[in-house]
Amino acid sequence: MERKLGDISVVNPTTKDIPNQFYYIDLESVTGGVLSKLIIVNKSEAPSRAQRVVETGDVLFQTVRPYQQNNYLVSEEFELPVVASTGYAQIRTEENQRFLYSLLHTKSFLNEVLLRCTGSSYPAINSNDLKEISTFIPERKEQKRIAELMQLLEERIAKQRQLVEALKSYKRGLSTALFTRRIRIANAGESQLPEWKKRSLGEVFSERTERARGDEKLLAVTINNGVQDRETLELKDNSSEDKTNYKVVHIGDLAYNSMRMWQGACGVSSYDGIVSPAYTVVFVADPEMDYAPFWGYYFKEISMLHTFQRNSQGLTSDTWNLKYDKFSKIIVNTPCLEEQVRIASLIDHVSNAITVNEELLDRLLNYKRGLLAGMFI
Repeated sequence: MERKLGDISVVNPTTKDIPNQFYYIDLESVTGGVLSKLIIVNKSEAPSRAQRVVETGDVLFQTVRPYQQNNYLVSEEFELPVVASTGYAQIRTEENQRFLYSLLHTKSFLNEVLLRCTGSSYPAINSNDLKEISTFIPERKEQKRIAELMQLLEERIAKQRQLVEALKSYKRGLSTALFTRRIRIANAGESQLPEWKKRSLGEVFSERTERARGDEKLLAVTINNGVQDRETLELKDNSSEDKTNYKVVHIGDLAYNSMRMWQGACGVSSYDGIVSPAYTVVFVADPEMDYAPFWGYYFKEISMLHTFQRNSQGLTSDTWNLKYDKFSKIIVNTPCLEEQVRIASLIDHVSNAITVNEELLDRLLNYKRGLLAGMFI
């Protein structure tokens, strides 16, 4: 049966008095349906948008930039009252609440929402327009079956997402411990490892200055995700780009974005190809002394990021730049080649586990999207 959202629910029910102390849910509190933070707020200090007094079973629908779909089903009891931002529409229904929550995430419903949004930088839908959107509602028994299936899938997705975040957190902690030498990796029988030595990056790396002619059929590569947890370069479609003055990069080279090196924008290339002139390309001067993948990880360690930030030149973060001449003068502590290989191999193992579990998470999310498309036609 086709019915309007306003006919099967109350959108923004009459608000009770704001309690003296409460948990506040703002637009930064929810990501992908998961409540990531709760802030305790006193009424006297509450932001003006803290207006929606929430009850268990309410659905909070993100009305500002709704394409992000950071909606939330209040399915548990909290120790304090809960108040949500007016950036959400508060939806209360006598229908199956989880069914309705799932319905709000369908592509067809989102398309109807986006058609009614106003504004360019922060597109938003008002509550009156939201109530007018029509959708098909099955009988209560079918709602229940769909809701139970979606709940099982969402719980599985939440656990998988938690696993990915736990692995990433473990990797960050492990990397810090390895690069600050709180953890050392020795082979069996080794009683003492060599001390790390101070060296300049100019002793470790040479700059590759070879330029592309513009007519080569080499593949362009770019930093995967730009920053943070990715250490490799990936191929990209560059067929429409002018490749004149691109820089040549070979397998094992490190390329870094000189304006974002302090954010971890660097990677090791698995390809012979070319990179944008925005990158600086360096290579290990002596492979018998240094192991490129180790440096790909080392350059993302937090103390190294701070070092790159201090050595970048420019008036603001938008203009900071770390060219090779400045990069080459940075002094760092470095282990012997054998320990470099051991460190990189250990972090590789964790990185591969992250990749495998991220791929599984993507498959679960795609499966959910397929179910939503198939069950809510």
